[in-house]
Amino acid sequence: MENRPTNLKRLVVLLVLAVVVAGSIAGKNAWQTKQEARIRSMGITELEALAKKQPASNVLYALGLAYAQEGKYTLAIKQFLAVLDKEPTRADVLNDLGVSYLLESRYYESLVALQGALQIKPNFGAAYANMGRLHIATKMPFTAVKELEKADSLEPKKVTTLCDLGQAYQRTLNYKLALTAYQRALEIDKQSLQAYIGTGQAYYAMTQYDKAEEHLKQALAISPTDSNALLALGRVQLERAVTPTDLANTQATLEKAVRADQDEPESWYMLGRLRSRQGRHKEALEMQKRALRMGAGHTGALYQLERCLRAVGQNTEADRVAKIHEKRKLHDRKELQLEEQISHNNDDWDSRVELAKLYIESGKHSLAVLLCKRIQEEKPDHPQLPQLLQLLNTPATSPVPSTLLTGNKP
Repeated sequence: MENRPTNLKRLVVLLVLAVVVAGSIAGKNAWQTKQEARIRSMGITELEALAKKQPASNVLYALGLAYAQEGKYTLAIKQFLAVLDKEPTRADVLNDLGVSYLLESRYYESLVALQGALQIKPNFGAAYANMGRLHIATKMPFTAVKELEKADSLEPKKVTTLCDLGQAYQRTLNYKLALTAYQRALEIDKQSLQAYIGTGQAYYAMTQYDKAEEHLKQALAISPTDSNALLALGRVQLERAVTPTDLANTQATLEKAVRADQDEPESWYMLGRLRSRQGRHKEALEMQKRALRMGAGHTGALYQLERCLRAVGQNTEADRVAKIHEKRKLHDRKELQLEEQISHNNDDWDSRVELAKLYIESGKHSLAVLLCKRIQEEKPDHPQLPQLLQLLNTPATSPVPSTLLTGNKP
């Protein structure tokens, strides 16, 4: 009985200490939150100065994100790697590192970084979505579908994930599922430019041209100079054009698309198709050449180039282009078949080797490097690996001889 007051006193003291400690932690957390918000609000110049004085992980990470937002991916990568030197198990940093590598077309490094993020955080929806984007970029849409479906199951209301999933479905020719993904995105965000463009493209692929044009015009109402929306609308208009007035309207749309992005080969290809429809074959010829100078693997531009050459009486050159086009078509078909096989059997290394060879032959060096490095890392004893590496290190030649692509720029 006489111990009771002493015990009670001790309990009161402990409770007071607990309150003090809790208050101290809450104050510290509030201060940290305020500091993080202050750092995130800084511009690049301020962050660079702070990083020199105080190279803490949060400062370096904020600087990396700021560089990435400005499109300075090489500098962003340097900062993310510096953070990982201090904190190697940061899944968020590995994810952002993977995106920066992807945007620099450093596909293998992107793959390694994103795989690292998912090993640390297995249900990281953003990393699955970025893995899907990587596989869209590397022409592996069946694999991309699986990863983006996983990302969607983890974070079902992400508009960007749904739009990229729609794009992956389109690449696998599954237009109905693509349309469903885009429509889900529009239910969440009725101002999503990407979703309107994707919906229009899906309807175009399904030959529902009225609906395609309606959604693409809605996209242009949001962003009147968006090159992708203008290009997609021009494609629909060209498909439907009958009269000279129709062709003139299509021309206006496609010329806007070219002005919006002069480095997009698809815009020059479509404008070249329009010129062919108008009987302006010499102009069309130069536009198809320009499209191929920008993207030598453009199968449609090869086909149109052959037709233009025949239209202007250059039949010998047309015959050469026809052979290249036929080979390119076979490559594209085989690449898609192999990628589908790999997506069903991740251990099908023979298919990976064959796909890498096709990439090397068609001048897709970055894609070939990605596959070769994966084979080196995961199947180093494959009997064809030495030959594959030798092919990879052989100077690449363009799939379309430069002599066929010379001429005045349009």
